[in-house]
Amino acid sequence: MTKTIERFLACVEMGGVMTIINLVFGKIDYSFTFLMMVMVIDYLTGLACGWSDKSLSSDKATKGLFKKMFVLIYVIIAHHLDIMLKVDFCRIGICYMYAAGEVLSIIENGTKLGVPVPEPIKKALKIMNKET
Repeated sequence: MTKTIERFLACVEMGGVMTIINLVFGKIDYSFTFLMMVMVIDYLTGLACGWSDKSLSSDKATKGLFKKMFVLIYVIIAHHLDIMLKVDFCRIGICYMYAAGEVLSIIENGTKLGVPVPEPIKKALKIMNKET
């Protein structure tokens, strides 16, 4: 095959993958992109915490991935609720809600690693930890 045909086929394959992702999750807007970004960062910082305090385990890591998988399932459900109800806020609301939780978890992981955090954020983390 020539390089032109290979490039064309790669573009067709990527287009197919992106179409499927778009059908399942809805449009790939910034709320979804941000959620995906903070989910990856939270997972990586969680691994760093586990490594630093010698408590890293494959069971914890797998459990964390399953939790993130369920967040994505909730995004899928919310997207299809938007379609059924002819609205455009369920999926965005789910993305923002879970993104906020991921950001707090990233900050919490940072404090475990010794990164200084402003006092109001520390208070918010204490309140969050009391409720869970």
